[in-house]
Amino acid sequence: MGLVSVIPIGCAMGSMVAAAYAARHAEHVPAVVMSNPTPRTSEAAGTMLRARADAVRTGGMAAILPDAVDRPFAAQPRDGRHARYLAAFAAQDAAAYADAVLGFATADATADLRRIRCPALLVAGRHDLLLPPALAEEVSGLLPAGTAQLEIDEEAAHFLPYQQPARFAARVLDFLAPIIGGKPPGRG
Repeated sequence: MGLVSVIPIGCAMGSMVAAAYAARHAEHVPAVVMSNPTPRTSEAAGTMLRARADAVRTGGMAAILPDAVDRPFAAQPRDGRHARYLAAFAAQDAAAYADAVLGFATADATADLRRIRCPALLVAGRHDLLLPPALAEEVSGLLPAGTAQLEIDEEAAHFLPYQQPARFAARVLDFLAPIIGGKPPGRG
């Protein structure tokens, strides 16, 4: 594809994937963005994820709805964005979803976070019930000194890039401007 650099951007569990990529491919990663980040899946969350996978395998996606969508949308309007997310979530393949959830039940990016050397933007949603801002602060503390920029979005919850897309995009672009020198990342 001709890519010479990649700026991984991940949300929630995807933040662990972004951290792993940034740590393992430092030569191609000038920056990383982690929204609603967490260093690892807690034991309690792992137990919940295994139970969620079991429920979905036996009862389909409907078995975990609407709670699986309503909790991440805490303090968010129940508008068209919520309705679209609920519909997309309900339409997922139950077996694939269960497999993905089980894959994150024991995830731990702690070692990768300690190895990141590029600038990192961490953005947490104040109303995130699943991965509260304290976890973003923990991620910040694991990153090498001087690499993390931590911001809290006072209005967002768990899916900040989806729930507050314009504000999230503005934060990302402001963060990246001095790093990429006003040029779009990617092609050399």
